[in-house]
Amino acid sequence: MAERRGPVQSVLRPDGRRERFDPARLAASIHRAALSIGQGEELLAEELAALVSMVLEEELAGGVPTTRAVRETAERVLMETGHHDVARAYILRRADPAAGDRLPPLRAPAGEPAVRVASLGRESLEPFDASQIAGGLMVDCGLPSAESSAIAAAVETRVRALDGAIVATATVRQLVACELLERGRADLLPRVQGLGVPVNEVEAIAFAGGGMRAPERIGGELLRRFTLARLLDPAVAAAHLSGDLHVDGLCAPGEALAATIDFGEVRRAAWPGALAALLQLVHGLEPALHGPLVLQHVERALAPALEDADRAKEAARSVLLALSQGRASPSRHGVPRRMVSVGADLPAATAAAYFRRGGEPDAIRARARAFVSELLEQSVALATHIEPPRVRLLVDPGDEERQLIRFSAALPPALALGLAEVGHETGTTPAVRVVGARVGLNVARLGLAAGRRKERELLRAARELVERGLSGGANVLRHLLQRDELGVGFLRRVRDLARELARALPLELPGSHAYHVILVPVGVDAAVRAVTERDPGESESAARLRGELVAALDDALPTAATGATRFELSEEAFPDAELRFGRLDWIAFPRGRDILGLAHDGAAFRYSFDPAPPAMAMAAAVAGSSVRVPRSSADVEAP
Repeated sequence: MAERRGPVQSVLRPDGRRERFDPARLAASIHRAALSIGQGEELLAEELAALVSMVLEEELAGGVPTTRAVRETAERVLMETGHHDVARAYILRRADPAAGDRLPPLRAPAGEPAVRVASLGRESLEPFDASQIAGGLMVDCGLPSAESSAIAAAVETRVRALDGAIVATATVRQLVACELLERGRADLLPRVQGLGVPVNEVEAIAFAGGGMRAPERIGGELLRRFTLARLLDPAVAAAHLSGDLHVDGLCAPGEALAATIDFGEVRRAAWPGALAALLQLVHGLEPALHGPLVLQHVERALAPALEDADRAKEAARSVLLALSQGRASPSRHGVPRRMVSVGADLPAATAAAYFRRGGEPDAIRARARAFVSELLEQSVALATHIEPPRVRLLVDPGDEERQLIRFSAALPPALALGLAEVGHETGTTPAVRVVGARVGLNVARLGLAAGRRKERELLRAARELVERGLSGGANVLRHLLQRDELGVGFLRRVRDLARELARALPLELPGSHAYHVILVPVGVDAAVRAVTERDPGESESAARLRGELVAALDDALPTAATGATRFELSEEAFPDAELRFGRLDWIAFPRGRDILGLAHDGAAFRYSFDPAPPAMAMAAAVAGSSVRVPRSSADVEAP
C-alpha cells in the first residue's frame, strides 16, 4: 500500500523537540525578509508559504521535517520562483547561529573604529558584515552554508589585517575571488566578479571627444561588459574577445539593431492623422531600438497631402519638423537615428493605383517629385537649427542618371552636408524588416592562418566560421525573443502599435514578424591576398577564389528560416569590426604585415569595405556630389 501523504503537522528542532508547524509563521518570516529590502506583499508571502508547505508534503511523504529542511526548502522555492532578492534577505535573516551559518559583524578592538565598507551603489558607508558574504555565496554561487561561512570567515580575517578603516566593495569582492581561487573554485569567479570600470578608464571615457555625452558613454561601456560577462554564452564571448567574431550592439542588450518599415502598400491614410500616427509610431518603437529606424516610401503613406505642389511642399516641411530630434548628438559613425526613405520617381502604374482621385498620373508624379525636392531643400535649411532625419533617395537600378538629374539643384547640398544619401530600389520587401543581430566574421584571419597556396584550407574553414557566427546571432536573439514574450520587445511593439494606428495609418504586416540575423564577412579581399599574394581586382585566379570563398560562406547558412528568424550574408561596411579585427590580427600575424601592408596610420591592417557600387558613384557624380568610386580591392590598403 502506498504511504499516505498529508499536510505537514510538526517540525523537529535541532535539540530534538517537536513543535507545531505554522505556515502563518513561515509567511511572516518571508514577509519580513521582503520588507527588509523595500518589498513585501502579505498575500504573496502567504502564497509562497503555502507553496513551501506543498513541496514539503510532496517530498517527505508524511515524514517530519527539521527546521533546517523547512528553511532550505523555503530558500529553494524563493529562488525557483524568481524572488532572488527576497531569498538573499531570507537567508541572512534566518541563518542558524548554532550551525555557524551567520557570522557576527566585524567589531574592531575597543577604542578603534569599526571597519566600514564604502558602498558606491548605495552612496553610503556600512559596517562590514561577513554574513552578507556568506548569504551572497549561497544565493549567487549555490555553495553549501558551511563552505560559504568558511569563505566569509577567511575574508573577515583578511579585512581585519587591512590598515584602513574604510574598504571598498570592489576590494571585498577581490578578497572573495582570492579565496575561491585558493580553494580551486575558479569556475565561480564570473558570478562574484563585478563589472566596475577602472578609474583611469572612466576618466578616459568621460573626457573623450565625440558626439555622445559622458554618462551615455560610461553607461554603454558597463552594459557592454555586462553582456560579455553574463548574457553571451562563454564560447561566443570567447570568440568575440579573441577576434574571430564581432557581436554588434553589446552596449544595448535586448534591443533590436535596426529596422525598416515600408509604407509602400499603405492605403487610405488620412492627412493630418497620418502624420500624427507616423510620429506616434516612431516614438513607440525607438525605446526598443538601438540603431536607425528607416521609414520607407513615406511619400506613398502621405499621399492625401499631395493634392498640389504647394501642399506637397507643406507636407515635406511638416514631416521634417515632426521627425527632427532637436540638437541631439550624432550617432556613432554618422549613422542617424531616423531616416526618411523616398522614391526618386513614382511609376505610372503605382501613381494611377494610389491616386485615382487626384488627377492624371503624370501630374501626381510631378507632385511626388515636388515633395522629394522640398524634403532635400528643407533638410539643408533646417540643419542649422535642428537635426532633421536623413533623407534616403531611392532610384531604380540602371536608371540612376535620368532620375537623379531631376534633383540636380536640391541633392548636392544635402549630400555634401551628410543630410541625404542615394540608394537602390530593392523591389518587393517585407513591410517590417528588423535586424535583431549582426555578427562580423573575421574572414581575413582565415587566410592569414591558412597561409600561402592553401586555398582548400581557406574554403574549408569558412563553414566553421559561419557556424560560430550563427551561434552568436542565436545567442543575441534569445534575449530579444524573451523580451517579446514579456511584451516589451520590438516586434511586440510593432504589432501593438499597428493595431492602435490602423484607422489613421493602416499597416499590413503579413509574414513580417521575424528577426534578421546578418552575418558580415570582414576582410574577404585580405584573406584572398594572404593566400594568393594577389589582389582579386588584378588577378583572375584571385577573383575566382574570392567568388568561391563568398559562395562557401553563403552555402553554410541554414537553407530554411525558422518562424522567428531570417539569416543573411551581407558584405557591407562594419567599421567597429574592421578596426578591431585589423588591430588584433596586426599583433597575432606578423607575416601578414608584408603581404597585406598597413593602414594609412601604420598601426594595423585595414579591413574596410566601400558599399557604394560604381554605378551609384557615377550617378551621384552626375547629380553633383562628391561620392568616390571604390577601388577594385577595397579591403586592403597598400602602403
